[in-house]
Amino acid sequence: MSKKIWAGVALAAAVIAAGWWWLERSTRPALPSAPTPLAEIASPPFVPAPPPPLAPVQTVSAPNNLAPASKPEAPAPGLAGEPEPETPPAQALPTAGDILAEPGDDFVKIAQKLGALALDARAPMENRREALAHTLNLSVGHEAEVLIPLVKDLRLPDELAEDILSEALNRPLRFQADLYVEALATRTTPDLSLRIRQHLVFLTDGPDLGPLPSAWRAALTKAKAGWE
Repeated sequence: MSKKIWAGVALAAAVIAAGWWWLERSTRPALPSAPTPLAEIASPPFVPAPPPPLAPVQTVSAPNNLAPASKPEAPAPGLAGEPEPETPPAQALPTAGDILAEPGDDFVKIAQKLGALALDARAPMENRREALAHTLNLSVGHEAEVLIPLVKDLRLPDELAEDILSEALNRPLRFQADLYVEALATRTTPDLSLRIRQHLVFLTDGPDLGPLPSAWRAALTKAKAGWE
């Protein structure tokens, strides 16, 4: 009987000890966890400081008399594959031989064409002189309508005008008078003007009346009356 009592006492003591251990463990405060290493703590992202405010820029307006430069407009491109227009070649000047070979014109028209070539400054002087020589030959009987317009035209150099005046000494006196007084109005080179006046003195058989053609016309009219 004593053994059963001691066994019951031992069992009861074991139960009481287990219950006390459980009660003590459940009411014990939880131990703090280990601190997180500093390296594992995420640092906040770096935000740069805002830049200082910019000072207002002062604009300088252009003076009123200066206009803004504008770019020249580019030429419009041509159509793809379209050929560029060809520049027409410069028309070559005819020679005296070309004019003389033209069919169908009378002597006056041919002489006037040759005279136009003698006036053309684009032609070499040799070609102009040759054209004038043929003009003189073809103008016989038509001097007034062919030669007087040439000697009055300032496109004709003085040296070619002298050729006309010299060759006219073989022409009728009336034509000489008309030619020389018209030449005096346009040929103002001192030497040439003096030579013209000297021949007018010969034609009028009078004094030198000066460089004005109007002073010579009455004297020439009087001289012509004696040439009848």
